[in-house]
Amino acid sequence: MHVVQSGMFAGTKLHDSWPWDDGNKHLKIAGTYEQHLHGYIARLLAKQPNSIWNIGCAEGFYAVGIARKVDVPVYVMEPAEGCRIACQRNAELNGVTLNFTDTFNPTPGSFVLMDCEGHEREYLKVIPDSDLIVELHDFHSEGWGEEIYDRMTNHDRIKVTGGDDERPDGTFWIVAERRT
Repeated sequence: MHVVQSGMFAGTKLHDSWPWDDGNKHLKIAGTYEQHLHGYIARLLAKQPNSIWNIGCAEGFYAVGIARKVDVPVYVMEPAEGCRIACQRNAELNGVTLNFTDTFNPTPGSFVLMDCEGHEREYLKVIPDSDLIVELHDFHSEGWGEEIYDRMTNHDRIKVTGGDDERPDGTFWIVAERRT
């Protein structure tokens, strides 16, 4: 077992088995993985969403870390069976409940954290009335990340790039706060 050492998810326990080696395990254990997003995540959690949706939850670094901080349902979606198993193990290690689902249906006032390796367009045909952080991989289909950004007209939004794991492939994040 590993324990996240710093950052907003410090103290989160992570199982020894990982579904794949993407080179980020050491960053997650250190607590610095995608650290440039942590302030945005904290700000959106402070708005007290009525539910959390983690689409593309992988081993559960975000889903479990967030579930330790909130008292609302946390929904997770992940197509890879090995990742779902690892995510459930990590939830059990931390004593939190995650709701695994195959249907993306956030209610207004939810917080959506999405990193689904190019499938964002499928989930965001209609932009939910929720706060969102979406990782976009324009290399899958050039320009559609901009298209999604442009369609978020009912949100105050910014693009975020960089961080300790900056990628040269055009990956960027949209942080979108719904207007109330």
